Amino acid sequence: MLQLSRAPLTIHHTPLLIRDASELACCTDCQSRNKRRIYSNHPVHYHEYVAQVGSDYAPPDLVVAFDSGASQPQYRAAWKQTIQLLVERGVPLVFTAFCQEEALNGGKFLISSGAALVSDLGPCHNPWGSLLNRKALGPARSFDSNSMCLAGGFRRG
Repeated sequence: MLQLSRAPLTIHHTPLLIRDASELACCTDCQSRNKRRIYSNHPVHYHEYVAQVGSDYAPPDLVVAFDSGASQPQYRAAWKQTIQLLVERGVPLVFTAFCQEEALNGGKFLISSGAALVSDLGPCHNPWGSLLNRKALGPARSFDSNSMCLAGGFRRG
């Protein structure tokens, strides 16, 4: 089952999930192979959700955290538990960042949380990130954009 969502979806930069469940349309190729895309969210941190569902937990094929701010001090504790669980379960993950500094800090945080990063997935420029740059609030002459950088990615051994 492929889950295409911002799982863990970031709300106020924590891996807090919103309760909702729906099935999304698939392309004709996937339909012909009886594949499904299910979007499901819950009002707890992702690691708490996994503990709640116990043996009914079905790991997603990929977790993407868009511009999560996970390495920020006020969000680290919750994200660390979620990242550790995903790494322990072998769930591939990718984190994006608004800017280079956030990507570097995010990459270090992923490593400190137990993820062995794939070198091509950051920290580096994100070739799929937004091309719309905006003036950042940080240092003079700095810019950021949505998912400008890849902070890092982990995949199963």
